[in-house]
Amino acid sequence: MLKSILNLIKAKRGLLASFFVFALILGLAFSYLKPLSVVKKVKVKAYQLNYQEIIKQTGLKKGVNRLFVLGQSSAINNKIEKSPYLKSVSYTIDKNDVLTITAQEILVGGYYQKGNQYFRMNSVGVYTTQAVSPTSMAPIYSNFSKKNVLQATVKGYFKSPAEIRNSISQVIFAPDTVNPDRVALIMSDNNVVFVDPST
Repeated sequence: MLKSILNLIKAKRGLLASFFVFALILGLAFSYLKPLSVVKKVKVKAYQLNYQEIIKQTGLKKGVNRLFVLGQSSAINNKIEKSPYLKSVSYTIDKNDVLTITAQEILVGGYYQKGNQYFRMNSVGVYTTQAVSPTSMAPIYSNFSKKNVLQATVKGYFKSPAEIRNSISQVIFAPDTVNPDRVALIMSDNNVVFVDPST
């Protein structure tokens, strides 16, 4: 009888120890995952797209449950597969519930205007064959008759500092007798700046 009581106590001790180990693991997981916590702040790291556009395309925003965010990486990348501007996104969430989204973008060099149609160009001035509606994220290029000048202009656009790049609304090929490759930059404040894309 005494032997069976001792065995029962040992079994309960093992069960109790297992319960404490399980509770500890559960507590650690709960403190890391914070399933009841929500995203308090969102930071976006991107070259060209603005904050709101990335938030809209990913669906990751302030107030979303932390646990929901942690399990959605492949679903979010599947969602943005159809985006003409995003290759992929990665994100981290820190212990203070700050979500940092890093975007891998498909850079838009601008929109090449041919008549009344616009064609999206990449970062080296190669444009698509499908007409699109231009957005405000990149300038419209018009009157370009020389492909090499167009490509040099787009490359120069990407070498410019962000504050200059973001204030160019239109780029017009405007040769004159002095400079046959002259380009006019129409800034968002309506100032006109003449440049040579080869410099």
